[in-house]
Order: sequence, then structure tokens, then C-alpha cells
Amino acid sequence: MEDKDIEEKAQQGWTEFHDNPQALRTYFTHLAEAYPDSGRATFELANVLDFLSREHDAIPLYQQAIALGLTPEYEAYAKVQCASSLRNLGRSDEAVALMHEVMTAFPQFPAFAVFMALAQDSQGKPREALQFVLEWIVNQCQSSDLARYHRALTHYVENMGPSGETQAPTYDFRPVRAEEDIPWSLLLLADPSILRIKRYLGKGPCVLAQGQEGTIGVYVLAKTDAKRVELMNIAVHKDWQGHGIGKSLLDHAVQWAREEGYKWMEVGTGNSSLGPLAFYQKAGFRVIDVIPNFFVNDHDPPIIENHIVCQDMIRLRKNLDDA
Repeated sequence: MEDKDIEEKAQQGWTEFHDNPQALRTYFTHLAEAYPDSGRATFELANVLDFLSREHDAIPLYQQAIALGLTPEYEAYAKVQCASSLRNLGRSDEAVALMHEVMTAFPQFPAFAVFMALAQDSQGKPREALQFVLEWIVNQCQSSDLARYHRALTHYVENMGPSGETQAPTYDFRPVRAEEDIPWSLLLLADPSILRIKRYLGKGPCVLAQGQEGTIGVYVLAKTDAKRVELMNIAVHKDWQGHGIGKSLLDHAVQWAREEGYKWMEVGTGNSSLGPLAFYQKAGFRVIDVIPNFFVNDHDPPIIENHIVCQDMIRLRKNLDDA
């Protein structure tokens, strides 16, 4: 009966506060506090934090919910969503291990198979991910055409070779040291103007993502005033793009700004930069302004992305008090 009561309260919370992140988080925090021994209430709070792109906070709550006890179905949901959060944070090996547990218990769920494939792809194993999904379709889906070709398809899928792709790297974050060179090649991937980069370097932290492969990512912040900090540059080495490193860099920057007491983080990007615009908005940034002709310079050739001339700067802001 308690789980049913929590489910009703959860539906009520999503209905009333879906478009208000702070109120949504507050509502489900209070729900978890009202049922401190309930795995289901803790799961619902983790689910909300995940929805609000607070994976760092959601993961330990998923683990706590599992430890407190859930029905087999909701334990699977908690593990899948925890695995998805781990994948988003670049911890793909942990995500795959967790998804193996889920698929052992619930091999027939198509959504779970997709999450497993996504985790494998984030490991840098796209061919293995494709092989897993194809194998799942052949063995779990029921249709006359699959039955007709089952033997041949099974043979083909089983004999797919490894992808040969590089695995996602492991890395840590650290600020650039005073005595070392600035990673210009990385910074220029995001901002083609050395003069512009020199103007904001030193106005805030320059942080590297570094592992055995060397420096694979960087971000630079500039302190605007006591309440605002601006993300001036964020870039990932071309060899390591597509592994969730950019999101991990942004998460690290946001966490640093929160710990330093800033209320807002702002960022500017070009009107033609469709990927970055989607990237920032998914992370909770909202468009606040447009600066016309910011990138128009008679001395430089025009910047063209996605068959669009880059002319205007789109300004976005994230409220760091929100999730």
C-alpha cells in the first residue's frame, strides 16, 4: 500500500511541477523525507534528479533505493537508469556491468536492450553494440520472417567481428599549471581566434581532462562578477569526441561554479552552431539574448557551419540554484 501511495504522490508531483525544476526537486525531496525507509520514494527522487541532468546526485540515490528494497521491476528500472547516468558521466564500463545484471533478470525488455547497446557504444564498441541489439532481435522477437531466417541470422550475428574501435578513455580533471603550455590546439577547436582566447585566459580557471592518452579535453571559465561566471571555451580532442567527455567537462565546470558560490553560468555560441545549442539547452541553459553580427569581421573569412553563415551570438544562461 505504501508504494501505491508513493506512486500516486509521484504522479501528482510530475503533473503539477513538470515545468518548474526547483519546485519539482523540492516536492520529491520532501516525498523522500516523508518516507525515509522507502526504496520507492528514494527512487522517485533519483528519477527527478536524473531528469534534471543531476546525474552526479542521482547515482547514489539509485544505489540507496536498491539497498532499501524495491520490487523486481523497479529494481531493474533503478539499475537501468543508474547505468544510463553512469554512461552520461563517462563511466561506461560500470554502466555495461550494471546492464548485464539487468539483462540477466529481464532479457525480454526491448528498452533495456537498447540501453545496453548505448552503454557498449559509449565504451567505444559500436560493432559490439550492434551485435548485441541484432542478437536480441533474433532471439526475443517473434515473427514469421525471423523464424524463417533464424538459423542464417544467428550464424551471421554470431560471426560479427569486434569493432576495432578505441575504448572510451579514463581521465581526471585538473587546472592548468602555471609552468605548462596552454593547450592551444584544443582551445582553437571551439574558438578560432587566438586573440579572443588570450583576452579571456586568466580570468578564471582553465581545466584539463587528462588521462593516459594525454590531454583530451579542456574548459575555460571567466569570472564576470560576484554572481556570474561565463563558460568561454569547452573542447574535446577530435580522437575522443562522442564518448560523453564534453558533458563531463560541462558538469565539472558547473559543479566548480556552484561550489564557488556563483548563481549563474552564461555561455555564448554562434547561430550556426546547432550541436552546441542543443548541448547547452539539454544541460539546462536557456536562451537570454542575441547579439547581432558578433561574428561578422571584414578581416576574416566567414564562418559556415551546417550550411549556415555564423553571424550572431546566441547567449544562454543556467541558474545554478536549479538542477
